[in-house]
Amino acid sequence: MSDSSFQAFVGSWGLYNWSSELGSDAIHPDDESSFCELSPLGKVFHCVGQSDGYLELDFAGHVYRVTPKYYLEISQPEFLVGDQVRILVGSKSGLSATVVRMVWHHKRKQMMYFLRTDSNDLTRRYFAEDLSGF
Repeated sequence: MSDSSFQAFVGSWGLYNWSSELGSDAIHPDDESSFCELSPLGKVFHCVGQSDGYLELDFAGHVYRVTPKYYLEISQPEFLVGDQVRILVGSKSGLSATVVRMVWHHKRKQMMYFLRTDSNDLTRRYFAEDLSGF
């Protein structure tokens, strides 16, 4: 795959289905240690660029360089970390909250959101249909 074909991934959202058991040839040597510590399975990345045979994937403000070998494109999330949302279900219905984390739910094949109200992290996981934007 040429660098020019990587350009199609730039701007996309995806998963990187890699673990250390698969070897480190898919990770840029300068990013290997921090990417292993991240434990990328289930985390949602934003592809922000490409260079020298690597995709540049952003997670929580840190960019990791990886080959496209294990990258799986998914739909753009309804909400992003930092977005203000209103909860539509359960005992917290009607409250406003901030998205603090997004994780892929493999069985449902959709995004899960974790929220904070004021200074309290909510333990329940929410899906897009459980929330509305402002």
